[in-house]
This record gives sequence, structure tokens and C-alpha cells, in this order.
Amino acid sequence: MSLLKIGRVSEAGEHGWGVELFSEDDALLRSQKGLTRDEATSAAETLKSEGPGAPILEDGKVPPGKVAWMIDKARGGWAVRFTPVTTTSFELLLKLEAEDEPQKVVVEAIELVKKCLADAEIAWAPPIAIKIDGEQHDAPENPMSADDILRLGGLDPDSNYLVQIKDGERIKYDGDGEQLILLYEGAAFVGHYTGPKGVSQLDR
Repeated sequence: MSLLKIGRVSEAGEHGWGVELFSEDDALLRSQKGLTRDEATSAAETLKSEGPGAPILEDGKVPPGKVAWMIDKARGGWAVRFTPVTTTSFELLLKLEAEDEPQKVVVEAIELVKKCLADAEIAWAPPIAIKIDGEQHDAPENPMSADDILRLGGLDPDSNYLVQIKDGERIKYDGDGEQLILLYEGAAFVGHYTGPKGVSQLDR
């Protein structure tokens, strides 16, 4: 599975966020400029939705309004611009052998990027702010198991199961405490009490 990861890449405060694309084996793409969290989220969503089908233009000329990948020679390597994302260019992470034809390898690398974007899951790197029973917690890992999310919220997995509130639906992890859940900023969960009757608990 490919991952399009949003996370902190520097200590530059509000502008310390970035986007990275990983195949199953390697890192392929990394944003070059520090972004705000909202900018990084928007860049990842745009790459995911429009990147797989966009053409690669090598001549540096883009018609107005054209969605395309642009190749730039950067100091010590190669960078690409994706025209709908104006907040940053992306470092293209590839290794060239001495006998390689650079331009051809770069184009092949972008084709791999496009293929991986088509199948990529957007993931948020820790720490990630999530809500458990209405209280905010910083998730130290991503993904986390349903039981570990309960523990993060101070709930006992032996007497609770996890419920995720997503797009107005309730996703229950009853009996699936080891299920790994891919987290994102603002994800909301509640614990459903299953312990002995007679203990006062809200039916969440």
C-alpha cells in the first residue's frame, strides 16, 4: 500500500508541516517548502485526486489553467512542480546510476509517483490530535489499534469497545480490539461500556 503522509518536517512553528509519498519500499516525493497544516492537507488531497491522471511536461511551458507535472533541475538532484499546488515544489527522491539517462529516469520516476498516488492512503504522522469521549488527545502512533485508542482515553478495553464517529456514521469495533485504525487530525471516537450492569454509564 502507498502512503501519502502529512506530518511535521521541521520545528518552524505553524509552517513546519510537509507532505511525503511512500511506496511499499521507498520514499518517492517530499515537499520542499514548510507549509501550514491546512496547506499540507490541501496539497495531499490535490495530489491524490488530480495527480494520477496529469501529464508530464518537460519543456517548462504550461498553458494557463493546465494541470500538469513539471520537471525542474535542482541543486544536487531533481524537483517537480504539480501545477495545482502553488504552495510548494516537491523533491523527487531517486538514485541515478552513472550510466542512466537522467531525463528518462526522472520521467519514469514521476510515472511511478502517479501510479502510487492512485492507490495511496492519506495518513497523518504522529502526534495527531484526536478526540476520545469529547476530550482531545495526542496519538503517539499511526495507525493505532482500537484497544490502544481506548487506553489513550483512559478507558479499559476489558469493559469497553471503541466506536468511531465518521461522516455521521458509527463504526463499531466490538470484538475487534486489535484492529488497526488509520488516524487523521480531528478523528473522533467514543467508548461504549460493556461492563457489569448496575454501574451508571451513558449509552453513547
